[in-house]
Amino acid sequence: MYLWNRIFINRFMLTTFSLYIRFVLILLIVHSLAHIVTAQENTINSGQQDDLHGGNIKRPGEIYKANRSFLMSAFDFSSNTNTLGTFNQFVKQPSYAISFTYFSKYNFDTGLSGLITANSDDSLQLSTTELDLFAGYSFYLFDRKLTIYPSYTHFIFSSNTGSLKSLFSDNVQLGIIYMNDKLSFGNLSNYLTGSDKTFMTTFYFSLNFAKENLFIKNTLLYFQPEADLNFGNYEYLNNYYFDYFSEHPLQMLTLREIVIMKRQNPDMTANEIIDTLLEKKTEDHFKATSFGLIFPLYYMKGNFSVNLNGMIYFPIGMPDYLDSSVQFYFTVGISYELGL
Repeated sequence: MYLWNRIFINRFMLTTFSLYIRFVLILLIVHSLAHIVTAQENTINSGQQDDLHGGNIKRPGEIYKANRSFLMSAFDFSSNTNTLGTFNQFVKQPSYAISFTYFSKYNFDTGLSGLITANSDDSLQLSTTELDLFAGYSFYLFDRKLTIYPSYTHFIFSSNTGSLKSLFSDNVQLGIIYMNDKLSFGNLSNYLTGSDKTFMTTFYFSLNFAKENLFIKNTLLYFQPEADLNFGNYEYLNNYYFDYFSEHPLQMLTLREIVIMKRQNPDMTANEIIDTLLEKKTEDHFKATSFGLIFPLYYMKGNFSVNLNGMIYFPIGMPDYLDSSVQFYFTVGISYELGL
């Protein structure tokens, strides 16, 4: 179903917690979308039958309109992994994710997701694992078209996980989203803590297109092209690489900078000059860090759905030592909803 997969796209776009962000966006929209979809399907009366359910026709989202709790499971594959807004410059890092989430009829949700990422240890050769534990609550306003969603996630990494990938262990998030049957837009802000801390926020806008009964009766094809603009800074990343650049200063500094600094401070040693210049280089300010285009396609029948998402990622203001080329990758997945 649409919401489940929408969250996974955003999570794949941002970081190891990338999976989490995509998941949270689904949590934000799941009830709202269901309310809109079922409202549009008022031509279906309760006396109609279908072969899948052996009873009343059950459209995607109908389970939520019945004001019931449900359990959602999903499995997703991503062709590459975006770690805190950056891609590894040397290897591809495909990943596999499985998630289980409980949605309460009282607007509370909680769950866990597991992730296996290839080439993600410090040697960039071995796979690592991650477990995310999360919980959140949805506040609905204006006939459920506006959703405010605070949430918290704790990340647990395997012992061989790369030190950059496991830099953050906790995320406090606030999502605000408006959605109707034609479009959706909103903001998703994250405050991450652990070995370091950082703040990231995303603004997005998308259009909604739906087609019923395509190829198979009682199905829904959903397409939602989306544009994302991400803000944050790279200071945490510069701090992470500080020791490395202290040993390899010319990969971040120019010889001219070092010479000028020496002339201005003749009493400083070479190491003191390099450390001073690197400390200035590590400072960063809040700014736009990336722009993304997402093209998610969902095909749903009853409580089962499949999804295919293509993504184009444009880095902005990237540090010189990182690859700033445009990135293309995709995710594919399946999900199922079980009413309780």
